[in-house]
Amino acid sequence: VRNTTTNTQTSFTTTTAQSTVVQKRSPVWIYFEKILIDGQLKAKCLIHGCEKILAIPLHSTSTLIRHLGCVHKLNGLESKEKLVNRSPIKKISLQLKKKLDDAVIEAIIQDGRSFGDFSKAGFKKFLQLAVPNYITPYRSTISKKLKRLHAKHFVSMIDSLTKLSSISISTDFWSDSKGISYLVLTGHFTSDQFDINSTVLRFSTFQKRHFSEIIGVEIENQLIELKILDKVISITCDAAPNMVKMFDFFSRSDITRVRCQAHLLHLIVCNGLDLWIEKKKKKNTTDEPNLIELDERLSHSLKKIDIFDIEESFIDEGSSENNSEGIELQAEDEEDDVNDQQHDDLDRYEGEENFSDDDDVIPNAEKAIPR
Repeated sequence: VRNTTTNTQTSFTTTTAQSTVVQKRSPVWIYFEKILIDGQLKAKCLIHGCEKILAIPLHSTSTLIRHLGCVHKLNGLESKEKLVNRSPIKKISLQLKKKLDDAVIEAIIQDGRSFGDFSKAGFKKFLQLAVPNYITPYRSTISKKLKRLHAKHFVSMIDSLTKLSSISISTDFWSDSKGISYLVLTGHFTSDQFDINSTVLRFSTFQKRHFSEIIGVEIENQLIELKILDKVISITCDAAPNMVKMFDFFSRSDITRVRCQAHLLHLIVCNGLDLWIEKKKKKNTTDEPNLIELDERLSHSLKKIDIFDIEESFIDEGSSENNSEGIELQAEDEEDDVNDQQHDDLDRYEGEENFSDDDDVIPNAEKAIPR
C-alpha cells in the first residue's frame, strides 16, 4: 500500500510540474495573494501599508493591474500580447466630458427630448466628427441625474414659495395617446417689483377616477406638500361638473373659483364653426313602422267610412287608407266626437239583418276602430 501511494504522489508531482511549465503566471501576483472570504476568491495587496482586498471575477487581473497603476504608480504589468492587440485610443479629459454630459442633460430638459436621442446612430456619427472619442451618457445615467436635479430644484422652489404672501393656481387634466391622465398645477404670482411670474408647481399622473371628491383631495394634498395651501386665493379651471364640485371638498371655503376663459373661447369657436361635432344619423322609418302614423291613418279611414255601406268599405279598406294620407289632421276634440258617433252607429246597426253573421263583419269592424 505504501509503494502505491508513493507512485501516486510521484505522478501527481510530475503532472503539477508539467502544468507549471505550460501555464504562465502574471507578474501582478508578485504584489497580491489569493484569499477566500465567505467562500469567494479575492486578492489581497501585499505592498506595505496597503493591504487592499479586491475582487477577481473569473480570475481576471484587470482590477489588480489598475490598482497598482493608480495607487502605487506601478505600470508595465500588462502582458505583451494585450499591448500589441490593443488599438491606441485617445480619451478626452474628464473636465471636458463632464461639461459635455451636463450640456446633453440641459438640452434634454430645454427641448423636451427623449433620453436616448443622443445615443442614436446618426447623432453618434455627428458627435464623433465634432468631438472625437466622446461617449454620450447612458439612459440610466441621464435618468439618475434628472431625478437629482428635480429634487434639488423642488426644494429650491418650495423655499421661494414660502416668501410669497398670496398665489393663484390654474389646473387642468391631459391624456396622452395611451389614455394616461396627467394633472398639472401652475402657480401665478407677482414679485416685489410687481412682475407677473408663472411656474409649473406639479405635473403628475392621475390614475384614479375623475370624481370631484378624489380630485379635490388630491389637489389639496399637493398644495399642502408645496406649503402654499393657506396662501391660495383662487383656482382657475374649466366648467366641468366634477371640477366645479371639487371646491366643496376643500378644507378652505374661501378659495374663489375662476372659470377658464380659454376653455370658454374654445367651446365658442368649436360650436360656432361646427367643428368636431358628430351629427346624429336619422333612423330609417321605412324599416320600423311608426305607431303614431298608423293610429292617425286608422282615424282618417274611419272618417271616410259610410256606415250604410259598411260592407263595401271593409272590402276597399286598403285603398281608402292610401287615399287618406294626404288629409290634414283636425283638432283632437273634433276627432273624438266623430269616433264617438262611429261607435254609436255601429252599436245601433249591430242587430240588423245585414250584420246577422257576427263572425263575418263585426270582428273586422272592431279591428278598424282605434281603442
